[in-house]
Amino acid sequence: PYLSNRKGYGMVLASLPVGEWHTGWVRDAMYGVVALARMGHHEESRMALEFFLNAEPVGKFKSYVRNQDYRISVVRYFGNGEEEADYSGQPTPNVEIDGWGMMLWAARQYVDASGDVAWLSKRTRLGPTVLDALTQGVGKPLSANLEPSGIAKADSSIWEVHVENDKHFAYTTMATIRGFCDLAAMLKKGGRDTESQTYRDLSTKARAGFFAAFLDREGAIA
Repeated sequence: PYLSNRKGYGMVLASLPVGEWHTGWVRDAMYGVVALARMGHHEESRMALEFFLNAEPVGKFKSYVRNQDYRISVVRYFGNGEEEADYSGQPTPNVEIDGWGMMLWAARQYVDASGDVAWLSKRTRLGPTVLDALTQGVGKPLSANLEPSGIAKADSSIWEVHVENDKHFAYTTMATIRGFCDLAAMLKKGGRDTESQTYRDLSTKARAGFFAAFLDREGAIA
C-alpha cells in the first residue's frame, strides 16, 4: 500500500545502496524493465512500470518542455517518488525527453512478453487507465516536443549536458521513433485504431526527419 508521502513503490534504482547512483533514473530503469520482461519476470516488470505511472509530484519542469503536462520525469526521482531534475552544481537542470519514448517502448515490451493486454485497461492510482496515461501523459507531450521536421527538440538527452548546452541528439529522436511505434501498437491492441494511426504517422515522420538530419554524406549517423 502507498503511504501518504511515499510514492516510490516499484522504483528501479540505477545502483544498489551504498552505490553512488542509488536513485531512480528513467533511462536506466527502462533497460531494466525490458530485461525483466524478456526474462519472464513479468510481475517485477509491471511493478516498475506502474511506479512511473503512479509517482508524484511530477511535471515540475514543464516550462522546459513547451509547457506540456507530462507523467514521466525529465530525469529521475527522489526516493519518495517526487520528480527531480539533476543540476549537479550547474545553473540549469538536465531535461531528458528520451525517457518518454523509452517508457512507451518498455510498456509494449511488457505487454508483448507477458500477454497481459488487460493491463492497458487497469486504472492507475491517479485515475486514468494505463493506456490513457501512456497516451495523454507520455505520447501527447512527446509529440508536442517535436520540431517541424519530425525530430525531437533539443534536450540534454543521454549525455546529460544541461539545458544551457541542449542539442538535437540522435539518441532522443531514435527513442521517440521507437516510442511512437510502440504506442501505436498498444493503441491498436486497445481497439483505438484512429489514435494508433496518428502515432504510427508520427513515428514515420520522425524516422524520415532522423535520416535527413543525422546522416552524413557517407550515410553514417553523424
